[in-house]
Amino acid sequence: MAQQQSVTLKVYGREKTGKGASIQLRMKDLVPGVVYGPKLKTPLNISLIPNEIIAAHRAAGKTTLVTLEPADGAPTELKGLKVLFKEVTAHPYKTKFVHVDFHAIDLTKKMRVVVPVHFIGKSLGQAEGGILNATLRELEIRCAPDQIPSSIDVDITNLNLNDSIHLSEVEKLFPNLEFIYENDYSLVTISEIREEKAAVVDPAAAAAAAPGAAAGAPAAAGAKAPAAAAAPKAPAKK
Repeated sequence: MAQQQSVTLKVYGREKTGKGASIQLRMKDLVPGVVYGPKLKTPLNISLIPNEIIAAHRAAGKTTLVTLEPADGAPTELKGLKVLFKEVTAHPYKTKFVHVDFHAIDLTKKMRVVVPVHFIGKSLGQAEGGILNATLRELEIRCAPDQIPSSIDVDITNLNLNDSIHLSEVEKLFPNLEFIYENDYSLVTISEIREEKAAVVDPAAAAAAAPGAAAGAPAAAGAKAPAAAAAPKAPAKK
């Protein structure tokens, strides 16, 4: 299980709201954002520096807690607040964000999150020519906010051909996480490549079906020509 890394993000003040105000903010090369959650009485409007928000999002994703540091007019109650990226709106064709929503987390309550699954190592079955078939690439879990892993790492090194790892097996490895699932799915299987056998061809049947066997085709060399049909007899004279 990959542990959370420390991510800190500076946030700045934003006085005006609305579509027009957001456009003006972007013209100043700033990204509008909002912070909301059970720890806040009302949503708080903020602005962010594009490069800083991109770097923080790349490091945190949707599962790592981000610590906010208010600056230049940002609400002081954001100081040290732990948040998660809730929604990020990207520009349709430019590499930048146009709006960001943060969810302020109550650290005293467990929460449900979806985390990615990473398969670690090369299995014994793959070394023998098998193929790794991953059924699930992410899992839903419930845990304390400060225990959310950035990913769940599953070691596949000892898997042989046709071996699998199921959810219940992974669950035993992480006792501090509650895995949410209804069926004990297979996360990964090392499948054996089966070669298709060539069809057995009957030489006689193949010869009969060959183009030369069609009606009117010239006879093969050395083959006897079929006997000519006898000419009809002339009618007897009266």
